Amino acid sequence: MKRSLTLTACIVLLTLNAWSQSTTYSREENIVRTVYAQLAYITQVKVVGDAALASYTQGTAIDQTTLNQQLAAANISFTLSDFRTGSVSDIASEKWVDIDTQSTPPREVLSVQVTTQTFADRGLPTADWVMGKAKWMPGEILPPAAKELLDARLVKTELEMFGKDFTPAVVFSTYAAYTVTVEYQNQTSVYNAIYLFGKNAKGEEVISPQDQLTTFNPPAFSPSHSFYPNGLLTSHLRETPVLSQWLDAQKISNDSCVVGKAQLCCYGDRCGVSTEDLHTILATPIPPFPPPKDLTSTSDQK
Repeated sequence: MKRSLTLTACIVLLTLNAWSQSTTYSREENIVRTVYAQLAYITQVKVVGDAALASYTQGTAIDQTTLNQQLAAANISFTLSDFRTGSVSDIASEKWVDIDTQSTPPREVLSVQVTTQTFADRGLPTADWVMGKAKWMPGEILPPAAKELLDARLVKTELEMFGKDFTPAVVFSTYAAYTVTVEYQNQTSVYNAIYLFGKNAKGEEVISPQDQLTTFNPPAFSPSHSFYPNGLLTSHLRETPVLSQWLDAQKISNDSCVVGKAQLCCYGDRCGVSTEDLHTILATPIPPFPPPKDLTSTSDQK
């Protein structure tokens, strides 16, 4: 059965770095909501980042109507509802397939391919930012015997198998189960998913996303990495109208924003750079271009 285990460590780092949601939600619900909001954000970053590169490096004129159409085509709308959080023991006797919808046909999977764009501008330090591109993929066909076995498993049984095969040193203690309604390119999918929260043998928090119908493949992240578009903010790309206008339109002013830490502010179903951070960054000059190398030959000097 398909698993999202490769996401576990990355999810912990990403969501905690960008965690600035409303305090009206539980911590677990905040973390889950932030993950989906970031996925929607980086698909927009892909479009506007590409446009800024074309404008700056090639002098390409950006038509606003075309750009708006591209942003709309890349937009993912996630609506998360019916949250339940609590101790894993409270749901031990529920069927696993009732809280974690499987990706069997005719269902399709929304796959978000996550990559890192780099940009080196005339010898300045290389800038980079994370971006995403989504597409619908065919669901996973399970053998009849496997599907029958999965349909019969309870949460307790599934977690026992989970720990035995994949995470033997992790003990999951709490959960956040919810319903996802995702809309992308005129196609809608409604399903159930769950995040598991626990600790490993070192006492470190582990968060395991069990969403079979929206997946993504993060690149290698360091503990300080997030989806914060630092390269777009600190390079000359920010001087292009297409990017400066978009950053301004996406900024978020909210008491929950963590400022001065290079973290996205995520509130509700959207993410952006905090108003205070954006103001500070844009007021900070970009380092000047390094001077050209001295090409004077010394071979003929006497």
